Amino acid sequence: MKLLKISILTAIVLSNSCLRAASAEAAAPEYNLPAADSSAARNESEDQDRPVLRIGDLSVGMREFSERLNFAPALREFSTDLERKQDLLASIIAGKILSDYASKRGFDTLLNVKRTLSQYEKEAVYENWMQKEITDKVNITPGELAEAYPRFREERVVDYLVFPDENSAMKASGEIKKGKKPGSFKTKDGKPLLETKEIEFGEALPKVEELVYSLKKGQTSGVVPVDGKYYIFNLRKAVPHPKYSLQSLSYWTPEIEKILRERKTVSEFKNVMPRLMEQRKFTINKKVYSFVLNALSSKLEFSEKAKLPEALNQELKDMPSDISGSLREPFMKFQDGSLWTVGDFWDKLRFGPYLLNYRSKKEFEDDFSYLIRTVVITETVMSDGYKKGCNKSAYVKEQTRMWKDDLLSKIYLHELGRETEISEDEMKNWYSGNPSMFRLPDLCRIREIIVGDEKLAQSLSMRIKQGEDIEKLAAGYSSQAPRGSESPEGIAVARNTWGKLGETAFSMKPGEVSAPIKLDDNKFAVIKLLGFETGRLKTLDEARQDIHAQMLKEKLHLQIQEIITGSLGNYKIYISKDNLKEVELIKGSMLLRKSHFPNRSAVPMAIDINHEEKWFQDLWNRQRD
Repeated sequence: MKLLKISILTAIVLSNSCLRAASAEAAAPEYNLPAADSSAARNESEDQDRPVLRIGDLSVGMREFSERLNFAPALREFSTDLERKQDLLASIIAGKILSDYASKRGFDTLLNVKRTLSQYEKEAVYENWMQKEITDKVNITPGELAEAYPRFREERVVDYLVFPDENSAMKASGEIKKGKKPGSFKTKDGKPLLETKEIEFGEALPKVEELVYSLKKGQTSGVVPVDGKYYIFNLRKAVPHPKYSLQSLSYWTPEIEKILRERKTVSEFKNVMPRLMEQRKFTINKKVYSFVLNALSSKLEFSEKAKLPEALNQELKDMPSDISGSLREPFMKFQDGSLWTVGDFWDKLRFGPYLLNYRSKKEFEDDFSYLIRTVVITETVMSDGYKKGCNKSAYVKEQTRMWKDDLLSKIYLHELGRETEISEDEMKNWYSGNPSMFRLPDLCRIREIIVGDEKLAQSLSMRIKQGEDIEKLAAGYSSQAPRGSESPEGIAVARNTWGKLGETAFSMKPGEVSAPIKLDDNKFAVIKLLGFETGRLKTLDEARQDIHAQMLKEKLHLQIQEIITGSLGNYKIYISKDNLKEVELIKGSMLLRKSHFPNRSAVPMAIDINHEEKWFQDLWNRQRD
């Protein structure tokens, strides 16, 4: 039930008032966005916090250091919190020095780098505008919290029907009123159309939630339009929430306030945007609309399997040859007299924070008008942010500087790697001097079936022992796709890497079938051993890629240390150990995405610099608070 949930993950999600290439003017959209989380822009009054680190003209305050510490995963295991903090300090210092080296070599003047740096600033301006113009204006009263609590502590189970058009939905609604059961509706291939969903407070779109919570048990709703589809709901039951019903309002106030704040933020955004968009109505050049759509489709990689969003926009770095001659063609004209060329729009998608991880070409084509609107509204907010001086805020300056140092330092590291040579003799010497690194373990080859019931696993084990084909049985019964099914040799299993399954496999004889192996409470495996492979050393050719990567890493490490130790004397460096102590480390940190831009990390990933390096330890020991 995807469209019922608050799936507004980008800064803007529009209603289904889609633009068509044949239409002359875009219809006015509905504007939605999520509330900012901890990665969003901060209040100006909070920007000036105490420094943890100063190096040259760079000052890193406690808030920025805390975010960089907790919004990204650690690169290694640490014995103490202080070691983790020291690693980040070393990484920031190294990043600043490498960034300055990149600037000296002119990398910051490269066109694509300048565009990327400009985009970083624009996105920070967007976040700051959202904070000042939207989030800061939202207030939640005690009365609103008390009113929301009864819904919050309850869970509603609904059956629902979804129809692609209003006529079929209205027809079904009429039939239900005449006595037809919702469960009797079928799809074209005879499958039940009725689905069931448990709805929690704050999970559904507000208009859906209002409807669902107004229904009595067994009552069926009328037709509800949601994002171009048409729903009919029936309340099966209302039950106490298994978690939220166990505590009082005061206990759950932060959770309820978060939900209400998100909704009021959306409402505030809807109120503000029509004024901004008055002069941003636009027309599309119908002659190039399909041309641009097809050109983009030819570059994007469509897959049912989710991909990392950051990598996708890079697919647009190389334009198809047939579009390169049309970059100056007008693509969109705005009511205020401005226009975007084909090249402008292409670059906005390439460098911008727009999710392009579509599952199919058709999904992209159906969503293209929505994507255009998203770009227009995002750019409009950014433009208004500049008019209001958001680019001069401490937050925007901090974000732009942080991401600039990250980009330039990593470009410089990339160039160092590209310029570093590794000879064939060096690789041979490395190979012969590190044989333990290239030893392949003993393996056994198996076929497997994984099911959720022990009795079924016992039955399948007996059938295989009696001669039935394990692959055919796996195709019919396995609860997950059989691993290694595409390989005639089966799955390769090492003794110490597959837990109980690996132990069992190595205790069997070739051709033997196992009894059910309990993997967890609801998962049982049956395996057939196909054979064993004795461990061996990789050949040089097999190990070549691994050797090159390891040698490059070591050579780069030596070059980085040389650069840093040779540059430290050029910087005044101050570390506040007292302020560092006050920064709290949250255990189990994971990479956090920006609330407005889910294909952007909240903070950069740290450069891999170990705090145990001599240069850092010497620097640390010299610091006095």
